[in-house]
Amino acid sequence: LSIISVVYYDFCPRRSDPVESYLLGASAQLFEVFPYSNWLAWLGKIQNVLLTFGWSYMDIFLMMLGMGLSEMLARLNRSLEQQVRQPMPEAYWTWSRTLYRSIVELIREVDDAVSGIMLISFGSNLYFICLQLLKSINTMPSSAHAVYFYFSLLFLLSRSTAVLLFVSAINDQAREPLRLLRLVPLKGYHPEVFRFAAELASDQVALTGLKFFNVTRKLFLAMAGTVATYELVLIQFHEDKKTWDCSPFNLD
Repeated sequence: LSIISVVYYDFCPRRSDPVESYLLGASAQLFEVFPYSNWLAWLGKIQNVLLTFGWSYMDIFLMMLGMGLSEMLARLNRSLEQQVRQPMPEAYWTWSRTLYRSIVELIREVDDAVSGIMLISFGSNLYFICLQLLKSINTMPSSAHAVYFYFSLLFLLSRSTAVLLFVSAINDQAREPLRLLRLVPLKGYHPEVFRFAAELASDQVALTGLKFFNVTRKLFLAMAGTVATYELVLIQFHEDKKTWDCSPFNLD
């Protein structure tokens, strides 16, 4: 749709050849510095495709990471849910607490390794969401442009939401044992249960973006508020760009 909307519905061609016009538009930043050439245009397009794949891979990687770590905690929660309503020996609670602590330490080690990627992912997604929403105010020159634009916007919103939900599931699952421990019967409440509950109450288990923010469900509302704030500010200074007005361009 992107190629069709530019090649066949280009209301503002930069060159007489539609393919060259598309390549010039796709790598316009290169030709602000260098004169146009076909090999450089194709190189810029290949770079654009590779960066897009890298961006998508980064989000998929974080989603899979969130699924794996949250599932480890979910297994512990399922075990607790099956046993929590009946008196269990203290050894069981020692095992559960030790297992929980091992998982938490693993999550923190993973966070040290991927927190930079997390910051880049959320930062880039937030930037492009703001940019796309701002562009949505513009009048679309054709139905192909409109279909491509709104599909890409919906895809971006869906992917960003999926990353946040899968990664924040780690925090959701880490808080669940504390709720389950409240169901322990009085005669089965060992000192080890108290220690386990104290650790759960004091821990903040979540992946972070270089320690700047914790990825929890609350972050969704924070990001939505940030997007709304920036959009309200940008709309005040926004001017509708008529992409079919070709006066600034000369055909070569």
